[in-house]
Amino acid sequence: MRHPITGRRISREKYAEEEAAFAKQISEMKAEEQARVKPYDVTGNIIAYETDGLPDDEMVELFQHLVDSGLAWELQGSYGRTAAALIEAGEITAPRR
Repeated sequence: MRHPITGRRISREKYAEEEAAFAKQISEMKAEEQARVKPYDVTGNIIAYETDGLPDDEMVELFQHLVDSGLAWELQGSYGRTAAALIEAGEITAPRR
C-alpha cells in the first residue's frame, strides 16, 4: 500500500501504527488546540442560532466567523444587520479591506 500523503510504500501494519500514533496525539491535545484542528461548524451554529438561540459568547463567535469569511454579507439581510450592529457595539471586529 502507498502512504496517502507521502506516496511512499508502507505496510498496512506500519500505516495502522502511524494512524494510532496520530489519534493519540490528537486525543492528548488541549481543547483549545483541538478547536484549531477541528473546522468551525458554521451550519450547526446557524441552525442553533435560528432555533434555540446561542449563548452570547457563542453568538459573538458565530458572527465574527461570518464577518471574517464574508458570509455575513451573503446570507439573508438580518445576518448582515446583526453583524453591523455587533461591529458598531465593539463586540466583533470589522472585516479587513
